[in-house]
Amino acid sequence: RVLAGRAGAGQPDKGAIVCACNSVGLNDIVRALAAGTAPTVAAIGAATTAGTNCGSCRAEIKEIVDVNRLEAAE
Repeated sequence: RVLAGRAGAGQPDKGAIVCACNSVGLNDIVRALAAGTAPTVAAIGAATTAGTNCGSCRAEIKEIVDVNRLEAAE
């Protein structure tokens, strides 16, 4: 599992890493969005720590938030 980059038994799959500083994956961000508690980039940071260190991933997080907002509206 380690070599394949998959989560261990009993651990949620992080998905593709979006925030390398804090090891936050796409699936972590999508789960926070789905929970309804993190509708903005700042709220994603508070919920997952993504984008709270160097900030270089904030643009990608914003895209993920925007795409999920559009999908929810449809």
